[in-house]
Amino acid sequence: MITLGKAPAALLLCLSLCLSASGCSTLRGAPAPLVKPKDLESKNGFKADDLVQSLIESGDDKAKRDQAIVKLLALSDIRYAEFRNDVASNRKHSKAAVDGLSLLTDIAATLTDSVGVKDNYIAFSALLHGGQTIYDKDYLFDRTLDALIAQMDANRKSVLVNIRQSMLRGTGVYPPQVALSDILDYYHAGTINGAILGVQKSAAEQQARDSQRLQTLKAMSDTQIVQLQQGTDWVSDFVDALPEAQLPVLQGFLAAKGETADLSGTLAERRTNLKNSLNDLRDSEPYDDLKTLIQALRDANFKTE
Repeated sequence: MITLGKAPAALLLCLSLCLSASGCSTLRGAPAPLVKPKDLESKNGFKADDLVQSLIESGDDKAKRDQAIVKLLALSDIRYAEFRNDVASNRKHSKAAVDGLSLLTDIAATLTDSVGVKDNYIAFSALLHGGQTIYDKDYLFDRTLDALIAQMDANRKSVLVNIRQSMLRGTGVYPPQVALSDILDYYHAGTINGAILGVQKSAAEQQARDSQRLQTLKAMSDTQIVQLQQGTDWVSDFVDALPEAQLPVLQGFLAAKGETADLSGTLAERRTNLKNSLNDLRDSEPYDDLKTLIQALRDANFKTE
């Protein structure tokens, strides 16, 4: 067992300040939450069990179904906001506390005259650093945390769009049981596992598209390959130049041609999805001819210059 000996009063005070500082607002990176899940759920009408039961029992009552859905979505959003902030801030808290404790144990080691106590301080400092390494690498996926949070945000928005669209329909088309399943999907979209699955799905879809294009390229002449690349470059420049407000308009243009483009996620992700869909459209006649595609965009009142 490691024995640190009797630490000076000032050292103990510094240790307390270090640990308490790890939870302050500055390190947390956010103000106190507007609403906490436990506070909301303590009020009548916002208890999760009651809302689920109300949704299931809504039957053919569309208004009652929609009211339960809205409240469950709000509760899920508040829980996710708390979880998201905790995930992002826990790493900062841990690092700040461990760094502070390590500094203090190193200082304490230099202040003590006892060889045994000095060795124990050094051993404790090494233990702190080792624990921090495990925490960083195994539990927070090293430097991938920000990407996972962004993927969770995108996943949730995609599911939310589907739920909102479905709520426009009656209970015969969108029954309570299906709504509850969608809400559970909405919850799962905001989990680390859901984010990893989302990344894997995006990678698999991108790989399938690229594999198909690679097979097409093998049968092309050098001239055709150059023309295809020029067309891809033009599509990229065209989408990048579009104002953000016109992205849904381009999505509608593609939908009318049989191509889908997901507009959830960050602005960069939305532009990438539109580029991929436009390039997919170019794989079919008559839009394999870039001039034909450009003319179709002009006819739809897009600026192509």
